[in-house]
Amino acid sequence: MGYYHWDGISWTNEPVFTSLLLGHQVWPALAHPPGGAPRLSFAGNQPVGGLLWYASRASGSWLTQEPAARTGGIRHSIAVDDAGISHVAFLDSGTVRYLYDPDGTASTEVIEEGGAHSASIAIDPDDTPRVAYATEAGDLRIAHRSEGIWSFEP
Repeated sequence: MGYYHWDGISWTNEPVFTSLLLGHQVWPALAHPPGGAPRLSFAGNQPVGGLLWYASRASGSWLTQEPAARTGGIRHSIAVDDAGISHVAFLDSGTVRYLYDPDGTASTEVIEEGGAHSASIAIDPDDTPRVAYATEAGDLRIAHRSEGIWSFEP
């Protein structure tokens, strides 16, 4: 898997992760904060299926962490806050989960157990993560995290 960017003259490809991916589908999500290093989360079918990987170019070259979490699928989304901390929303067998990486050791939390179909994350102007997802009933849910607690918006 590569990260392509325009250098003003041509497209440049930087390899991000090559191990085990040849011939397999991979679903990436990209966050590129203004003035900051790009971040990627990616999941795929076998042999990486069911695992969520995370990569950052913060040090000038791509660093890929061992699988950050089990996803149970391919639906995930990534965002970066003003402090440069990565936040990822993903599904694990229908459970909505949140991964954040404040110090290079990713931690995960459950937002809501079971019954979700997709998840998308954004960071608001106050650096609060907000996760939108669809329930099995087709309802849109929005959750936000404040002081380590997830709350749901009406």
